[in-house]
Amino acid sequence: MAGEGTGGDGGCERIAIAIIARGWGSVFTAGLTAASIVYGPMLGAFILGVLTTRANSTGAITGMSVATIAMIVIWATTGLAWTWYVLVGSAICWTVGYLVSLATSGTRGTPGTRTPGTRGTPGTIGTRTMGTSGTGGTMGTKRT
Repeated sequence: MAGEGTGGDGGCERIAIAIIARGWGSVFTAGLTAASIVYGPMLGAFILGVLTTRANSTGAITGMSVATIAMIVIWATTGLAWTWYVLVGSAICWTVGYLVSLATSGTRGTPGTRTPGTRGTPGTIGTRTMGTSGTGGTMGTKRT
């Protein structure tokens, strides 16, 4: 039989994982801890984008990266309960993201301006005229 006696069925790996994870507590707690480390920065980026007009992609990505690294450090070095990870991660992400957005002085588009990479020309939003193609229509054009 292939893998017999060599740990081919994953037995050795499972034993190693069990030895490493014996101090983690229940599977439920370990799963929620891992999820909370990631959900905090995601919520912080969402709040940053929804509640501020100065947010930009550089700030959001930097905020999420710094918050995720900070949450891993907090998890590894402090006794903070996992239930606080989302709040702390959100606060770190929002703060760093907002400061980086201010430093890069980005604003998300303002009405009437063209965002690079989009179609159209600046200032033409909502000013399309009808009937100027020579088909005889006059809607939207001014006769002189």
